[in-house]
Amino acid sequence: MRFSQRKEIKPAKVPVQIDSIDNGLRNGLWSAISLNFLERVRLDINHSTDGCSHGLVLIRLWHNYFKRALDEYPKLWSRFVEFIRDYFFQCEWYEVYDFIESLIVCFNEGDEKLVKSMTDFMNGVMERDNCGYRIIDGKVADLTDEHTKESIEHAANQNRFSGAATHIKSAITLLYDRTAPNFRNSIKE
Repeated sequence: MRFSQRKEIKPAKVPVQIDSIDNGLRNGLWSAISLNFLERVRLDINHSTDGCSHGLVLIRLWHNYFKRALDEYPKLWSRFVEFIRDYFFQCEWYEVYDFIESLIVCFNEGDEKLVKSMTDFMNGVMERDNCGYRIIDGKVADLTDEHTKESIEHAANQNRFSGAATHIKSAITLLYDRTAPNFRNSIKE
C-alpha cells in the first residue's frame, strides 16, 4: 500500500472496471501486446521470431478484424504498429476487448507459448487495475460468480469493520431475495 493510500488521501482500490477502462488499464493491456508480440519483430513485417509468423498474424487481423482490403495493409512495420496503436487508444472500452480476442484468434496453434505469455501479462494487468474481466481460453470473460461470491463473503465476515459488515449482509439479503429483490435499498446499504 502506498503512502497516499495509508493516509487515506487516495482510495486503496479503484472501483471494479466493468463498463469502462481507465488509462492505466488501457496502457497496461497495450504494453502486454507490445512487449509480448509487437516488439519481437524488427523492421520487416514478414520477419518471424520464435516460430511465429508476425506478418501473417497482422494480415489476418487486418482482414478479419479491421475488414480492410488485403492489398491496402501498410507494408512498413512501423506504420502498421502506428495504425493499430492509434486504433487501440481511440476505440471504445469494449472494442479493446474485441480487439484482444480477435488478435488471439489470429495466431497459429504453434504460437501457444507467445499467446500464453501475452494473456498472462494481460490478466496480471487486469487484476492489478481491478478489472471485472479476465482472459480465459482466448476469450475475455466476466470474473466467475464464485470469485465474486468469495469476495462478498470475505467482506461480510470482517470483524474489524463490523458496522460495514452489517451493511454488506443487509445488502446481500435485499439483493438476493428470490421473491422480491429490493435493488434500490440494496444499493443504499
